[in-house]
Formats: sequence, C-alpha cells, structure tokens
Amino acid sequence: MITLPVFSLSTLMAPAFAERNCLESQITLVLTELGSRMGWLSDKVRADCSRWTSDVLKRSLNSKLDVLLPKMNLPGAVELFVVAAVTDEIGGEAITKRIREKLDGSKEIVQADLTFSTCYWTLPAVQRNADESMESFVERVAAKIQESIDERSSSRMVTI
Repeated sequence: MITLPVFSLSTLMAPAFAERNCLESQITLVLTELGSRMGWLSDKVRADCSRWTSDVLKRSLNSKLDVLLPKMNLPGAVELFVVAAVTDEIGGEAITKRIREKLDGSKEIVQADLTFSTCYWTLPAVQRNADESMESFVERVAAKIQESIDERSSSRMVTI
C-alpha cells in the first residue's frame, strides 16, 4: 500500500467541491510516473526534475476543480504524481492530453534521460446524502480517492 505524504486530502479537495456545490460528482484521477532510465544522477537532479514536473502539471490544470496532490516519495528511480479533478472521463482525458503534450520531448526530459507515462481513471460518482454536511461528504470522497490511489499504486509497484 502506498500512503500519500502527511496532508489532509479532504482539506485539499474541499475548495473544489465548494466551487461546485453539488450532491453528486465524478472524480477523475490522473497519475503521472516520472522515471530515470539509468538511475538518478544525484538527489539534486531528482529534486530538480520533480519540481519541474510539478510545475508542468500545475500549468496543465484548468480550473479550481483540479488539485495536484503532494508527490509520492518512492524508493528507486520513479516519482509518482497524482491530480484529483472534479470532472468526468472527458475532462480527465483532456488533462492527460495536456500533460503528455507538455512532457513529450521536453528538453528537461531528454537531457535527464527520463521516461514518463500518464494515465487516468474515473471513479464512480459519489452521492451526497441530503442530510450530509459538506465536510462529511468531502471526507468520504477523500477516502475513496485514497483507496483508489492505493489500489493503482500497488498494482503499478509490480512493474516499477
């Protein structure tokens, strides 16, 4: 199981739900994997590439409904980044396409001899109960997001 760094996922997602006062929302998760073919040249190069990738991902987001979650620190030559977006599959596809266009062939990727992949998946819409507070609803959605990220990350760990 992969656990995201210490932060409150529900706190990060709350503004997206407040922006879109809704009883039912689809969440699309976009996972970007950044890897080094031959291992990172140094911790500084890894940190620089990670920071650059985070900046690219932030610029790929289109609205207050998209949230770049804190980077997952993994051992080895891979960095994982997750965007949680209050959108449907079409929106997830658009975010993924923007990310791929910005990363594909970029000088930073080429110079550091990095690989990347980006994929997305949409969670089933979570129904908000009529008597449920927004805070409780967002916490429930955050738990579903964490569970889905754990499942995806665990299955990816086999190939990393």
